[in-house]
Amino acid sequence: MKKRKTRSRKLTKKERMARAESRRFASKVSLGIILIGAAVGLVAVANKWIARERLESIIVKGNLVLDTAEILKQAALPDSVRVKAVDLEEVEERLSAHPFIAHANAWEGGSGSLVLEVEERAPVAVTIIKGEPIYLDAAATPLPFRFGVAAPDVPVLQGVASADGIDSVKVMEAIEVATIVREYSDLLYQRVAEVHRGGDGLYSFTLTESGVPVLVGTKDEILPRLPKLEIFLAEVLSRRGSGQLRQIDLRWNDQVVVKWKGGGKLPDDTKEL
Repeated sequence: MKKRKTRSRKLTKKERMARAESRRFASKVSLGIILIGAAVGLVAVANKWIARERLESIIVKGNLVLDTAEILKQAALPDSVRVKAVDLEEVEERLSAHPFIAHANAWEGGSGSLVLEVEERAPVAVTIIKGEPIYLDAAATPLPFRFGVAAPDVPVLQGVASADGIDSVKVMEAIEVATIVREYSDLLYQRVAEVHRGGDGLYSFTLTESGVPVLVGTKDEILPRLPKLEIFLAEVLSRRGSGQLRQIDLRWNDQVVVKWKGGGKLPDDTKEL
């Protein structure tokens, strides 16, 4: 008995193209799986390497007065430690605990480095206690004399001393007054050499021009009176000079009352503004 010959059906062109496309797709999928596997493997190896990476260098930023060695000591990092083993939040807390550091950030800088960025406390005023200058920041924190090098032109606060040193309530209010002037006009702030707080809570300024006193009033009255002082300095004092000026009084409504040396009243003793 003869075997029946089976004839395979000849594929059409469309079917051949579909089969070829299927083979190409399968090849691409296989290659993709291989590449993904290789990438995952490389990432795993890299992560293991990074996890073992040693701390090679520490970069300190933002310090103007504090020595880098002082900041590194405060950070208290071990001599030999893995980068990933460093608790960045703890480092920031230790740095911020320094009495002269206002804020600190720590982050990995790559290539085995760690970056420590600090914001030092900045002097905004200085007062004289027992003949010694005490620089103060915005929170009335006393700063070492070396901080005065970074801010030599801050105003001197008068009338804020107590029997034990500094009256914290008075000095905070006086610093707020100095801040009001600085935020209103940096140029005007630079012309104020001293901020005096009277025992009655009334304030006066001493100008850098020949030590001329300016009567201002209470803390809450200062800001609305600063435009009068600014106009007077620009329009009158710049023309006449401060040589004969004895006192400026801003406490009058819509006026600047001026006293000149030599006695008698001059036509512009009182200038309306």
